[in-house]
Amino acid sequence: MDLSVIIPAYNARAYLAQCLQSAFAACQRAAITFEIIVVDDGSTDNTAALAAQLGARLIRQPQRGAAVARNAGLLVARGRFVMFLDADDILLDQAVASLLAPLLADAALLASFALAQEFISPELPPEQQRRFAVRPLPYAGCLPGCVMVRRPVFDKVGRFDETLPAGETVAWLLALKDTGGPFADLDITTLHRRLHPASTGMTQRALEQKSYLALLRNRMKNRL
Repeated sequence: MDLSVIIPAYNARAYLAQCLQSAFAACQRAAITFEIIVVDDGSTDNTAALAAQLGARLIRQPQRGAAVARNAGLLVARGRFVMFLDADDILLDQAVASLLAPLLADAALLASFALAQEFISPELPPEQQRRFAVRPLPYAGCLPGCVMVRRPVFDKVGRFDETLPAGETVAWLLALKDTGGPFADLDITTLHRRLHPASTGMTQRALEQKSYLALLRNRMKNRL
């Protein structure tokens, strides 16, 4: 199998269908063999049923957080390449083909990186929409949906840090960057990142900031 797309999901019914439809469309457009794995992290809504109904490979676990969910997906993933996607975001049609192409062309590359574009979830009332400041241009960042890696990279870098309450993706991608690569950096947008009140960036902002500060301290300590 060529690609595993892993989607951690907790009470994600509001946006999961659009997320999955975009992932299936991007994989099909790339004309590859693939699987889309949804790891239901103890949802209390119909996230699991919706994922199964829409054709995803479903893994269920008690609620233990995104890092554990990402690692659970990795344990069952069968693809030669792996990418992650958050359950409220949207992959663009060309995303999989664009990220995969340099990895197929150059066996030395460990991963390919692309860009994200933010958008405010359109169903929000105007007073909620005004709470968000949208970046006007696509940007590079440590975001699921903007990165594809070779499966053996996880043997080199390790899995996601399950002790982190938030920010596990940033921590892992920084560890990947620390390997020195080589990587492909693409000036292509592969992800539409949804902004809404229930997003992790809003609900876990304090935890993410705490995790990022701890990560920065550890990185500075290790470099002394």
